[in-house]
Amino acid sequence: MLASSRNAAHRLLGKVPRSAGSSRFASTFPPIADLGVIGDRRTAAVVTSVGEIVWFCPGRFDAPSLLAALLDPDAGGTWRIDLPSSTPARRRYLGSSAVLETVLSHPDGELVITDWMPLAEAGVPRGSICRRLGPAPANLCVLLQPRPNYGRRTPTFRPAGQKVVIDTRFELQTSHPIEIDGEVIRVCVPKGEASWAILLDAAAAGVIADANSMEEWQALTL
Repeated sequence: MLASSRNAAHRLLGKVPRSAGSSRFASTFPPIADLGVIGDRRTAAVVTSVGEIVWFCPGRFDAPSLLAALLDPDAGGTWRIDLPSSTPARRRYLGSSAVLETVLSHPDGELVITDWMPLAEAGVPRGSICRRLGPAPANLCVLLQPRPNYGRRTPTFRPAGQKVVIDTRFELQTSHPIEIDGEVIRVCVPKGEASWAILLDAAAAGVIADANSMEEWQALTL
């Protein structure tokens, strides 16, 4: 019975791994063993081995989702790295924390992705997701496709320089210029450059991020 249940689960979740360099949002479910978790003790986000965030409920574990590709890969919402010809290399949590480091292998080198949700220390943006990317081995793009309330609707975007306001509640700040492509927020990073991005909730209104503050928030969380 256990074997048959396991086989059924594999059929449901899909055994085809996602490609980090796919040119479109994947339409297969990631296997459970492919998933890592970051969190701040109030809510959490789920990350695949290619650095794709496929689940996030802002503010509370039981709040309506903003990213839910874990349930619906096509319409649920996702935050991924588009680095063609890359594959998963390795992954670890830093120390005894929930700071997750994902490494992608590319013919021209490796990309290190560090994901975490800052804990509620003084001056740290509560309820946010931070992403730091090491120097890009090739040109890459970071693609955020938010779909509020379990993918039921498309949010509104209001760009403002190197940040964009999502549904008046969320704010994405990045190290590189932001482009709006239909339902997708795109941030392209040239080869050799490091980058960062932070998705802020309303609880962190007024926070201004930069490379130094991202490093500080990671250290405080660790």
